[in-house]
Amino acid sequence: GLSVASTVLTTIVGLCVFLAYATTASVSRKLGSGHVREALRSGIDGIWLALGLGVVLAAGLFFTAPILLGALGASGEVLTNAVAYLRWSAPGLPGMLLVLAATGVLRGFQDTRSPQWVASIGAAVNAVLSVATVYGAGMGTAGSGLGTAITQLGMGVVLGFLVARGARREGISLRPATHG
Repeated sequence: GLSVASTVLTTIVGLCVFLAYATTASVSRKLGSGHVREALRSGIDGIWLALGLGVVLAAGLFFTAPILLGALGASGEVLTNAVAYLRWSAPGLPGMLLVLAATGVLRGFQDTRSPQWVASIGAAVNAVLSVATVYGAGMGTAGSGLGTAITQLGMGVVLGFLVARGARREGISLRPATHG
């Protein structure tokens, strides 16, 4: 069940990798032109896109999980576990997409260390949370999804904070741009 649900999630995240590449390119191009404020503005807008897309996709996955996973061939106990994992991990999708966009912003500013540290610490936290929720709390497959969601949201918050700190330092609003 976890394998089928993970396939759905990794496919969605893979399709959304443009959030990292687009923000990296946009931010680095503007930074290279000497427009630090515009680079940060572009990054903030990319983060808002990631969050909005993440919320929509997470809600869609939550509500369509049985249909989607059944269409992929899951049935019986596999379907039950797949639905549990997908529904418990779906709330972490906005955090994961935020990680992609914020990583792109930081890479655009030539900071590759912060995303690497956050990813490394996130992997360790996810392992601990999975053991705690699967075995400690007795949640089984759902616990693994919960641990992943919490980790992804936490990683997104940390990387989002790093971008927000840079934006605040330059006096850039954290609201999405309202102009073209």
